[in-house]
Amino acid sequence: TAPSFHASLTAVWGPTLTEQFFRPYNEKMWGRRLSSLPPDCGARFIPKAAPDLVRLGAERPVHGYGYNRIFVYPKSGRIQELADRLAAPFADRIRFKIKAGQIDLNRRTISLNGSAQIYDALIHTGALPHVIENCDLKVDRVDLLDCVGLINLRVGFQGAIKMDDHWHYVPDPEVPFFRVGYPANINPNTCPSGCAS
Repeated sequence: TAPSFHASLTAVWGPTLTEQFFRPYNEKMWGRRLSSLPPDCGARFIPKAAPDLVRLGAERPVHGYGYNRIFVYPKSGRIQELADRLAAPFADRIRFKIKAGQIDLNRRTISLNGSAQIYDALIHTGALPHVIENCDLKVDRVDLLDCVGLINLRVGFQGAIKMDDHWHYVPDPEVPFFRVGYPANINPNTCPSGCAS
């Protein structure tokens, strides 16, 4: 097996495609050099090499290929509906704008706004260094742990996007973002009438 994500991409896609697209795009997304990441880092998000499809794609658009060929989106266009429906059975127990603090794994308590609350099950969605800090865990070399932060900026405007694409990948290292998406092209109901995003 390849020793790194960079080596595995090069083995499958060759040095030219890796250097022109896969390396710069993924280094922006992951926030680190690909030689420092494990070889299976991309998992299902990196397509398998298919020379026949590559040839066909050079001649005309290829549809229905890849992990992201199908989208399921609420008809209303409101992605929030998914969270609302999942949360509905527990609405009487969901509280917002509460600061979570220290977690005692032995006593199964979490500090919420400074008051200890007992929990049955806990899902911590923070970055691993924060989990360790909140749980007061003793971990050797916590300084080696790392996480990548992402900013998702949404822009809405009056008018239309004059293309049918759903997103564009941006590998150029000089550009500070790695992808541009067009939700209004996925479902026009994601925006008010006469607007796009």
